[in-house]
Amino acid sequence: MTGKLRVELKADLEPSLPTLSMDSQKFKQVLLNLTVNALEASPPGGLVTIKTTKETGWANIHVIDRGSGIDMEDEDKVFQPFFSKKKGGTGLGLPIVKKIVQAHGGEISFQRNAEAGMTFTVKLPLR
Repeated sequence: MTGKLRVELKADLEPSLPTLSMDSQKFKQVLLNLTVNALEASPPGGLVTIKTTKETGWANIHVIDRGSGIDMEDEDKVFQPFFSKKKGGTGLGLPIVKKIVQAHGGEISFQRNAEAGMTFTVKLPLR
């Protein structure tokens, strides 16, 4: 469980993923932003999972939360600079994440989970 949020953080990592060539400092920022968002969106006692998977030509990082999700009317604004629904949020976290991912030749997307919350997926090319 993490600090005062009382949210469990779980890793489900694909053991056969190859090493990726990337700017490790910038990718730490990607993972930090996505994970903090997921933790903050989660209810007390919730679970955030960071999962890696592999598909042909791609390595995927999924950050899965069980929070209340993103309002449907806000889905097209999520990656826009200065858009935030968080009290005190700058609205720069996800736009920065998207820029870093794209600079690495990758893609980022999100989808609503069937049970609750959201999954953000970062796809990175295997080179």
